[in-house]
Amino acid sequence: GIRDFCLSRGLGDVYKRQVSTQSTGGFVKTKNMFKFLLLLSVFLTVTFCSSRPNLLVHKAVLTKPIVVDSNVTIALHVFNLGTKTAYDIVLEDKNIPETWEHQLGLQTITWDQLAPGENFTHVYVVKPTTPGIYDILPATISYREDPSKPEVRVGYSSSYPKSKVWHAGEVDRRGKSYLKEWALFVLFSGVSMLVPGFVYTQIQLNYEDGIPKRA
Repeated sequence: GIRDFCLSRGLGDVYKRQVSTQSTGGFVKTKNMFKFLLLLSVFLTVTFCSSRPNLLVHKAVLTKPIVVDSNVTIALHVFNLGTKTAYDIVLEDKNIPETWEHQLGLQTITWDQLAPGENFTHVYVVKPTTPGIYDILPATISYREDPSKPEVRVGYSSSYPKSKVWHAGEVDRRGKSYLKEWALFVLFSGVSMLVPGFVYTQIQLNYEDGIPKRA
């Protein structure tokens, strides 16, 4: 057969490649099909999303570190990444920890419309009253794709990692600790540079072309 023909003419490598190709043909076809389905799903997703408004909300805590009994500013950045205008926008962020007191700014705002490519930022201020580690939950946003229809889309802002509320004394101690660490770093770095510099200077003063200078 093919095997004997290839081996009789020293074409064993050709036969091995042929068998290898045949044995993996199903895998190659499956892999290509997977690529096609992946590209098709991406295309359909982009096409679907591009024909409607798509609001993205990024939530950020602007005050760091967070210290007990001190004001903390929270910002909500809203972007319309779609290609159509969003209407009747309602942005709500009332899921703050129970021990955080609202100080300034609205936690629920409305916006008539947001055109494609436009964005706006809303900020408000709270004050944590108890130290600890807290979850900062996402904000909620709702809007209409068509102001004449009752359907409302609902989404959420980006998540934010757990945040620690420090005592004022802890922050001061951390600052002093960092200052000590930097002072030690500068001291040891200076010593490590002074010693080689001193040796080099002595060599330059007492030797010339590697030969000790005469007194």
